[in-house]
Amino acid sequence: LATDQITQVKGPLGLTKVEVKKGGARIIRSPCKNKVCIKSGYIRYADRLAACIPNRVVVRIVGETHRGVDAVVG
Repeated sequence: LATDQITQVKGPLGLTKVEVKKGGARIIRSPCKNKVCIKSGYIRYADRLAACIPNRVVVRIVGETHRGVDAVVG
């Protein structure tokens, strides 16, 4: 996440473009139908992920900077 870049990941539907910028990562282009992966925006903390399920591409941040629990359901 320290270096701004754009990379492409090949999935069964085609190429998914992933952008790393200013300490965050997001999917900027994918061949899926609904583009939910693009609309989800940047991820910036460890153990967060962005995914294009139809194209079987997952972007995950691995590290030690956790943001904490989003919600607890019980």
